[in-house]
Amino acid sequence: MTTDFSIGQLAQLFDIPVATLRYYDEIGLLTPARVNPHSHYRYYGTPQFERLSTIKYLRALGLPLATIADFFAARELSKLTSMLTTQQQQVEAQLRLLAAKITSVPLTYSDGEHGNPEYGFVGDITGNDPGLGVYHKPIYKLAKTETSQVKDLTGANFDTVIEQLEQGRPVWTITTASFAPVSTMQTWQTPQGSVKVTYDMHSVVIVGFNRTKKLIYINNPYGEKQQAVSWKNFEAAYNQMGKQAIVLTLPH
Repeated sequence: MTTDFSIGQLAQLFDIPVATLRYYDEIGLLTPARVNPHSHYRYYGTPQFERLSTIKYLRALGLPLATIADFFAARELSKLTSMLTTQQQQVEAQLRLLAAKITSVPLTYSDGEHGNPEYGFVGDITGNDPGLGVYHKPIYKLAKTETSQVKDLTGANFDTVIEQLEQGRPVWTITTASFAPVSTMQTWQTPQGSVKVTYDMHSVVIVGFNRTKKLIYINNPYGEKQQAVSWKNFEAAYNQMGKQAIVLTLPH
């Protein structure tokens, strides 16, 4: 493979915004194979493809850019193993902290009414006992306690979600377990009124898309990173679940 791939072509091949690739160049994480001295266009080849694949993989695991840079500087498997172990411990600690902070409501009250996912996590958040899940309001409220740079996109069309992804911003959303519309929607009576729910509800983080292949890429909390799903079906499920989405507006 020759060093003939422009930054735009590389961005398309890897489903990464051009702005992100430029930023990687600025911080020395991914420098081009060569830069045209007249046009200043960046060009990439095989070594950059391999390095970018590694960066994407490590980012999908949640490693920060500084840690990834340390790995490339050392190139030691033992160091990478240590990094991943530390990252896993940090993520587990963060999950326990969030679980302790988020409001919870009963799955079922004594009068037969159900908990409202708009007001808290319905049921047992640990998974040890039955539970349903939580909608966007409690998540947004919790996120606001951690940072002011968060935006609730709920109610916006899916095109707005794509616009955020184009800026390199992953988007949290409510979908279904099949990432497609379901026939199991039901109406619950709650202390705050009626609400539509399904036990097939699921939440994921959207991390990318491919317009040509009509695919959406998600980080699935069930364990799969960069999972590809049908754009058409995912958008339909997004609409069915009330167009719920939250994004962090932190700069790259």
